[in-house]
Amino acid sequence: MRSASIPNNGHLTLVMLALAFLTSIALAAHRSAAPLLPVAPPPPEALISPELCPLSVPEARRLLARLLFPPPTGAPLVLAWSGWRRRHQQQARFFHSRHRLKAG
Repeated sequence: MRSASIPNNGHLTLVMLALAFLTSIALAAHRSAAPLLPVAPPPPEALISPELCPLSVPEARRLLARLLFPPPTGAPLVLAWSGWRRRHQQQARFFHSRHRLKAG
């Protein structure tokens, strides 16, 4: 049975899978004394405290996103993304307003 309030259950499944994956990364980092990836130790002046707080799910998400999807480099790519995003926002605004007018 398909719910009218959730038009595409596939996206929900992917979000839940991503959350489970990121939670397992955070839990593994919290439980293990060794880091997940071998890295060079930071210089002593970079450390504020020898104790670090556990890796949270949002921090794991941010690190994973930065490693897998580096930020765009170059003005043309940034401007193209901005144009696409603003066109998408305009379309969403139009269809949202049209839907609200039909409902009212």
